[in-house]
Amino acid sequence: GASGSGTSSGTGGGTGGGSVEACLMCLEPLFSNGGACDAAEPGIAEAVLEARRRWPVDPESAHPVAVAARTARPQLVPVMTAGHFEEVSLSPGHLEHMRRLRYASGIAVPLVARGRTLGVFAFVRRQGRVPYDEQDLRLAIELARRASAALDNARLFAELSATERQLEAVLGNLAEAVTVQAPDHGL
Repeated sequence: GASGSGTSSGTGGGTGGGSVEACLMCLEPLFSNGGACDAAEPGIAEAVLEARRRWPVDPESAHPVAVAARTARPQLVPVMTAGHFEEVSLSPGHLEHMRRLRYASGIAVPLVARGRTLGVFAFVRRQGRVPYDEQDLRLAIELARRASAALDNARLFAELSATERQLEAVLGNLAEAVTVQAPDHGL
């Protein structure tokens, strides 16, 4: 599990076959208790989002999303063991949630643009599916690279648009303040 806010990442097939539950989480602010999620099975996305609200990720924890955000390095957990669940769970309820949803394998990839971590993509496969592998990780890294560039471009465009509106307002006020003075010092 993970936390954050952002937009849905969609659903797709992994290299190992079977469906993929993919959740885009932890977009600005990085560790808020919101999020967006998409899942191949009905009801799973809603359960994951509810978990995000109840158990936000501690940025200093061993949770793969926290580690990816903190280090800006992707995290691959090919097999989630009972020990892994206990290490990353945020509470007894969160531990039970991960067990109930049958998490089995995961990837957490930071969204980094111009040296700044914008968020984290978190992908989880449930039991009965082929575990994530290095090939899946490479694909997730490329997806995160492209998403990071798109998010950064959107942020830059929004900043440019806001600056342009401010400049237009200043120039408009300046035009009203300018007066023309005749050679005899009259207006």
